[in-house]
Amino acid sequence: MTTITLVLNDEKVQQLKKTAELYGLNLEQFVTASIEDLISQPEPEFNDAVKKFYKKTVNYINGYHNALSHFN
Repeated sequence: MTTITLVLNDEKVQQLKKTAELYGLNLEQFVTASIEDLISQPEPEFNDAVKKFYKKTVNYINGYHNALSHFN
């Protein structure tokens, strides 16, 4: 077994801890389960999920910038 050390900002660690608690897991269990889930996905599904996330993110950012432009 290999040990991996991650450097995360405190806010992200707190978010991970809160989410882990919702599932009744400690931080290490939650991160391990999340990684296992991510790498166990069939590649086409993973790629589709990444594309969907990217599109949603771009749309969100564009909408945010459009909303801000109305205040200028």
